[in-house]
Amino acid sequence: MDGPLLAVRLKRPDRADNYHRLSGGTREQIATLVRIAYADLMATRGTHLPLVLDDPFAVLDDDELTSVLDRLVRLAGAVQVVLVTDREAAVAWAAQIGSEQALVHSA
Repeated sequence: MDGPLLAVRLKRPDRADNYHRLSGGTREQIATLVRIAYADLMATRGTHLPLVLDDPFAVLDDDELTSVLDRLVRLAGAVQVVLVTDREAAVAWAAQIGSEQALVHSA
């Protein structure tokens, strides 16, 4: 890729919003999605970069968090994903899918 990767506008079916006018939670979710997409793109090009996420899903409820983590597992087949969080729902999810796919380390 050439040049910076910057989000400027969010296009929706009924309108477009300037990125800086979005809520902090929405901007954080977009930034996380861009990082995930970039890591996936680099993996398809032969460069496998670890993806480190520091509690990017704080605004999600437990069911939404579990759904997102299920999707991250699929990405983890191509990219190492490290999620730093203190969410009990994430710990329970990791225990449920097993240590072959998720490892929990608590401080």
